Amino acid sequence: MAEISIIVPVYKVERYLDRCVISILKQTFTDFELILVDDGSPDQCPRMCDEWGKRDHRIRVIHQENGGLSSARNKGLEIHKGKYVFFVDSDDWLEKDAISILYQIAVCTEADIVIGGICRERNFRMCDRRYEMDNIQYKVYDRNAYLDMYLKITKQDTKYYACAKLYSAKAASYICYPEGYTAEDVLGTFCAIANANKIVETSYIIYHYFINEAGITKRPLNRDYLDMYYCWNKVIAYSQDQLPEYVEKCQYNLKRIDLPILLSFMVRPVSSAYREYLSDIRMVKCQLNKNYTDLMKGPLPVAKKIILTLCWILPTGFFCVIGKIKCGQSIWK
Repeated sequence: MAEISIIVPVYKVERYLDRCVISILKQTFTDFELILVDDGSPDQCPRMCDEWGKRDHRIRVIHQENGGLSSARNKGLEIHKGKYVFFVDSDDWLEKDAISILYQIAVCTEADIVIGGICRERNFRMCDRRYEMDNIQYKVYDRNAYLDMYLKITKQDTKYYACAKLYSAKAASYICYPEGYTAEDVLGTFCAIANANKIVETSYIIYHYFINEAGITKRPLNRDYLDMYYCWNKVIAYSQDQLPEYVEKCQYNLKRIDLPILLSFMVRPVSSAYREYLSDIRMVKCQLNKNYTDLMKGPLPVAKKIILTLCWILPTGFFCVIGKIKCGQSIWK
């Protein structure tokens, strides 16, 4: 049985898949299984996955009908055999010591989750960093301390992503990503942390996150933003059942997402099929106004409180006018 299961969902990434797989196969830690989940990709990815499966006995290939990122990850979780689980997105890549570093920390500290550093990239580059493997630096947190960081109560830059985290099989068993929704990492990672006794962070860059210029921030805006509300409501429901002391903190995080959503309405391109655009702007602005006092009392950083106050002061009509201009509509209608 492999010590670590590396799960890679694959969909429409024929330009990047080889880069990702090669970076995994070149790991200095070799006792792993690589699960490539072809999520019904319509390009050459299914064939590429099969070819990789023939080249290396550690690679397992799963083909399924398209169900989305969550479905592919859940499939990998369902069939994995490793003592630990690690997710890699198929357009990203790893430093060659990535798995070795996280595994050494996990064994040394008996942590349920070990989190490595991420470098955001627009172009491919393998830094090939050299680390002193006998003197790896890290910080240890208990569950409650890390949950406060995750919910941005004590730290503002904790990320929700599933990748760059080594999960024990126990912690991974509590992960089930909501299928058919974006923002799935919010719920999946929360459930893993909520069931971990010890979480460890290292600042070592082990993961390269590729900023795909054709990705979600470049695609026309649609109602996918509602998925954020769905996932945070799921987090709240989970807290009510399992962690009642965290319900209020989770509810605060549900309220705080109105600000980035409202700002995204202003800067993202808009789909011509998005007919609810202006009514959604009004709805989000109304929610932000309603929750303004609670948000100002909470742990938002000063810069965001200033932006929040400006958005609160500006009338709803201002945001709708900007929205009409973006849609090419007359502002007088």
